[in-house]
Amino acid sequence: MAGDLSIENRLVVRVRALPYKGQANSALCKLIAKTFGVPKGKVAIASGHKSRHKTVLLAGDSKELAAHMENKLRELQIGAAKGE
Repeated sequence: MAGDLSIENRLVVRVRALPYKGQANSALCKLIAKTFGVPKGKVAIASGHKSRHKTVLLAGDSKELAAHMENKLRELQIGAAKGE
């Protein structure tokens, strides 16, 4: 649900890059792009540039992105449950 920031609707991501001169933000955008199969230029941090809690914006067709994200998240959950 859009705008719902409850813990159940958050994606927890960790990157190894340091929060120095935007390195961690850049690493986050790159990881999100790779994971969800979108170009890096289509991923931007909408808010939380200097915070640990961020809102990330993905540009593109919203229905297509939502379907792709649901499938990818389902794959990640299955992998995590199997210990992958």
